[in-house]
Amino acid sequence: MTGQAFDIILTHERTDFDAPASLLAASLLFPEAIPVLPRQMNRNVRDFLALYKNHFRFVAPDDAPRGKVRRAILVDTRAANSPKGTQSDTEYIVIDHHVALAQANLMSEAHKLLPRARTLVWADRRQHDAAGRKAH
Repeated sequence: MTGQAFDIILTHERTDFDAPASLLAASLLFPEAIPVLPRQMNRNVRDFLALYKNHFRFVAPDDAPRGKVRRAILVDTRAANSPKGTQSDTEYIVIDHHVALAQANLMSEAHKLLPRARTLVWADRRQHDAAGRKAH
């Protein structure tokens, strides 16, 4: 894939189980994008992926293609690191499910940090009331 622009899907470091689930979901929404695992993962996630790695098309960071990133899709994350290959015209899509993040209007910060960002917030509204507190 050297020389071609490509799309990648990234998540946060010290990954818990919702991060690879978000990588998987995003890879279904963006089948042309390459879901790249983080370097640091929770031990349970690392063990799970070691057992079932052949069932997913996740790519280890060292195996990710080199070249120009056309679009970086960030899932389940509040922080955006600029991966290698991003340039000023790289498009960013931020997909998160943390209601508190959206309610605190922190997603607007992503637009300041990432000039070409679109943000989607997925939330399970059944579990949260209007004030954003967890429902019992």
